Amino acid sequence: MEKTNVVISDDRMKRFAPVIVFLIGIMDIILSSVFAQSGYNFAIFTALMILTGVSVPFIRMLKTRSYKVIAYIYIGFAAYWVVGTAYNDPNVMFGEFLPVVIFALANAVAILISIVDGRDSGYIYSSMGFTVVIYNILIQGNLDYVGGKPDMLLFVAVLWTLIPMLWCYSLSETTSRLTFNAKKRFFSTVITGISVLPIYLLLGLVIITSQGARTFNIPSISSIGQFFSSNPQLTEILIGASWFYMLAHTIAVLIAFFSNELVLHAFKVKKEINDENEIIYSVEKKVVEQKVETEDPYKNIIKEMRSFKKEFSAGKVNRLAATQKIGKIRNEMELLVAKYHHGSKESAEKLLKEIEKEIEFAFR
Repeated sequence: MEKTNVVISDDRMKRFAPVIVFLIGIMDIILSSVFAQSGYNFAIFTALMILTGVSVPFIRMLKTRSYKVIAYIYIGFAAYWVVGTAYNDPNVMFGEFLPVVIFALANAVAILISIVDGRDSGYIYSSMGFTVVIYNILIQGNLDYVGGKPDMLLFVAVLWTLIPMLWCYSLSETTSRLTFNAKKRFFSTVITGISVLPIYLLLGLVIITSQGARTFNIPSISSIGQFFSSNPQLTEILIGASWFYMLAHTIAVLIAFFSNELVLHAFKVKKEINDENEIIYSVEKKVVEQKVETEDPYKNIIKEMRSFKKEFSAGKVNRLAATQKIGKIRNEMELLVAKYHHGSKESAEKLLKEIEKEIEFAFR
C-alpha cells in the first residue's frame, strides 16, 4: 500500500465560489448598515466577520489571478464597511471595546488570507481599510467625520489602510512558515500589535481632535511630556484604548492562526509552496496496489494431459501413440519449466508423473 499526495480540487464548488463570495459581501454591507444602531449589532457584526473569513477558501478556488484580485478587493471593501458601521461614533475610538473587536476580526481575516493564499493576497484585502472612512462620509453626507478638513480625510484614510497592511507585513514571515509553532506565533502577534499600536492611537487622536470632540492645548512639539501631564484624562483613555486594541487583536489573530491549523489537521491537508512561490494544498491518499493477474502458462498442457489420461484409461491409445504423446508432453513441460516460474507448475508435474506411472503399469 502506497501513499501519495493529491492536490485538492473541487470543480463543483468552484462553479459556485463567485456567487458565494458575492452574497457574503452583500450581506456584510447591507446587514451592517441596517443594524448599525441596533442593540444586537455586536453579535451580528461578529457573525458577518466570521462569514467573511469563510469566504477566503472560496476566493482561493478562483484560478484566474485577476478574478482573485477583484474578489479580495470586494470582500475587503465589505469587511471594512462593517468596521465603519462599528465606528460610526468617533468617540468610540477610545471609549468602547466592541468596535475594536470588529476591527481586530477584520484584520485577522487579512492574516488568514496571508496564511491561506499568500502575503500579496493579504495586502490586496488590507488595502481596502479606507472603506471605514467611505462609510462615515456617505452616511453623514459631508466631511464632519474629520471636521470638514479634506487633508485630515486623506490622512485618516491612509491610517485606516496602513494598520491592516502593517499587520500583514509584520507577520508575513510567520504566515509563510509551513511548520506550526504556537509559542512563536503568539510572540510574533504580540510584538506586531505593540508596533502597530501607536498608529491606531494616532488615528483616534486625529479623528477626535479634527472633530473638536476634545480640545487639547499643545504649546509645542517639544513639550509632549508637559502636554500629557496637563491632560491626565487623556493618558487614562490612551491606556484603556491600548488595552482594548492589544487584547482584541491578539485573540483575533491567534484565532486565525489556530483555526487554519485546526482545519489542516482535521482534514489531513498538507500545505506546500511550489517553485513559483504558490501555496498548494494536498491530501494524503492511500493507493492500494492491485495484483496483476497473469494467465497460467501450464493451463493448456494440464488440459491436454487430462484429456490424454482420459483417453488412455478408456483404452483408446496404443503403446506407440502413448509413448510418442508422453515424450511430446515431457518436452513441452521442460520448456515451460525453464521459461516460467509461476502458475500451476507443481500440479502439471504431478499429473505428468501419474500418467507416466499409469502407462508403465499398463504396458509392463
